Amino acid sequence: MKISGHNRCFVCGNEDFNVDFRLEGSEVISEFSLNDKYQGFDGITHGGVIASLLAECMGTVVSVEFERFLGKRIQVDFIRVLPTKGRYILRGRRLRVSGREIVCEAEIVDHSGNIYAKGEGVFVIL
Repeated sequence: MKISGHNRCFVCGNEDFNVDFRLEGSEVISEFSLNDKYQGFDGITHGGVIASLLAECMGTVVSVEFERFLGKRIQVDFIRVLPTKGRYILRGRRLRVSGREIVCEAEIVDHSGNIYAKGEGVFVIL
């Protein structure tokens, strides 16, 4: 099932990334692409862009069940350098719910299954 974003969002509204989330079982998944506009060092994706992609994926997980929420905290583990050229996969899932807080995780992988970054986020239902 396709999940709609909105065109003013930095991530899901960005034509460069080409993010198009869909629900597969209990996971939210999207392929995406990068280019040198999003680099920190030559050919290496800026860490803030990686964090934004992971946060958007986790927020999309929350949006499957809840309409209004805010991010409270994200933590990102940078596992390996993410080249700016290529197609990658965002995968996210809900870990647990505690009261009004939802904890999610997301990761960026390539088509061979190599993990580039992982994130965990806490979101608060309004």
